[in-house]
Amino acid sequence: DKYYITGYPRNDYLLNQDGVKNLNILLNKKIEGKIILYMPTYRNDREEIGLDDNIFGIFEFNTETFYEFLENNNITLLLKLHPNEERILISKYKQYVGKRIILISNLDLESKKMDLYKIINAVDLLITDYSSIYFDYLLLDRPIIFTPVDLEYYRDTRGLLLEPYEFWTPGPKCIKQQSLQDEIVRSLNNLEYYKPERENIKNIMHKYKDTNSTDRAMSLIEEIMEG
Repeated sequence: DKYYITGYPRNDYLLNQDGVKNLNILLNKKIEGKIILYMPTYRNDREEIGLDDNIFGIFEFNTETFYEFLENNNITLLLKLHPNEERILISKYKQYVGKRIILISNLDLESKKMDLYKIINAVDLLITDYSSIYFDYLLLDRPIIFTPVDLEYYRDTRGLLLEPYEFWTPGPKCIKQQSLQDEIVRSLNNLEYYKPERENIKNIMHKYKDTNSTDRAMSLIEEIMEG
């Protein structure tokens, strides 16, 4: 009786915003082709264990080859670091920025008074390692790829909230570069790929799949204050 499910107010933006328009405003340009977003979870040991050696922390990752892959497939990668890591890592991650890789910082969002969730529905595919962002992204019913490059280490040091990992992560798992590139193409070309798994987790995680979570939260606050 101490809990009331309203849905996340921020998720209303996923369904009621023009993400493409908002992204164009944020970047001051229009992106052609497919858009993928990589959002890793917060790590206080990323440098210590070498996960910052490349964008995804994948062993023997070739950034030049990945650029060619993005160019050949007309794909743009948006990179958004966790706010708690951004100050430390942003200077290093800027080396990856180019025509096909765009780094979005909190400062960029603040300068345009833009909430991150107002641009997310412009994204055709989400890539993450362990971030809970993918639970929200499920509302869009779009492909998700996971890069658990250090799953056992993460499980032992941080722990996973939900097990088994395979069940709760409705998308392909990629720990090698070629696998990641192959799965990006497959996921973008076949929206039915992993769709049943996404639908299953979405129905478990989300009681509401509408744009009224803010209204429900505000009504609850008003009800408590009036009571």
